[in-house]
Amino acid sequence: MDKDIEHLFGLPLAEFTQARNALVAKARANGDTKRANEIKSLKKPSAAAWVVNQLARREPTAISDLIGVGGRLRKAQRKAMSKAGAADLRAATQDQRTAIAALSKRAAVIMKESGIAATRANLAAVEDTLAAAATDEEAAEELKSGTLSREMHRVGFGDVAGLTVVGNAEIEEPEERVDAEAAKKRAAALAADARTLETEAKKAERTAKIAKEKLDRLRAGVAAAEKIASEARFAAGTKRKAADDARAKAERAQRR
Repeated sequence: MDKDIEHLFGLPLAEFTQARNALVAKARANGDTKRANEIKSLKKPSAAAWVVNQLARREPTAISDLIGVGGRLRKAQRKAMSKAGAADLRAATQDQRTAIAALSKRAAVIMKESGIAATRANLAAVEDTLAAAATDEEAAEELKSGTLSREMHRVGFGDVAGLTVVGNAEIEEPEERVDAEAAKKRAAALAADARTLETEAKKAERTAKIAKEKLDRLRAGVAAAEKIASEARFAAGTKRKAADDARAKAERAQRR
């Protein structure tokens, strides 16, 4: 793994583009056009992909455990053509869910620490990527690299999709159904986020309305205060003029 690239994907998300451009400029200054073009082609990670990259860096043991569980799950699915493999399949499936759930909680913490909204949609994208890595060896290597630009999506169960278990064992769901349920889950998460944002927008509108009303009252108070001050200044000026006239009249009377 290129150390500069590894460092780049470990930076805070907001710093990615500037740091990438700096690497491109450095490569060009060194006359390495090929490297400059390769670095320039690197895309800024999506929020979910960036969080998964941080998980790969901060939780390497948990990531390795997840990938290990994925290997056990694939092996159990291949054995699931007999009753003997059903228990292993159920156990591996549950272990994978538990591992993903634990990493999802850690992802939520990373999001909050980094100013990324820990929405259901973002967390669902993280979980999808982790599930994809657990069920596909190539995706697992990409996950461990910590240099993802986009989240990954699980498609069925790879080379063991659609296996049927005989007897009392479980029957794996068709790949199409797995995809449909994943899409349904993502749609529900996006809808929930939309409702949350709409609620927040309404609260913001109410807050803005209250603030405007307060501002209007303050402006009215300022206008009234300015009017009173103006009247007071006029009255003071009138009294001062009267006092000056009285003093001048007294001085003239004394000179007589």
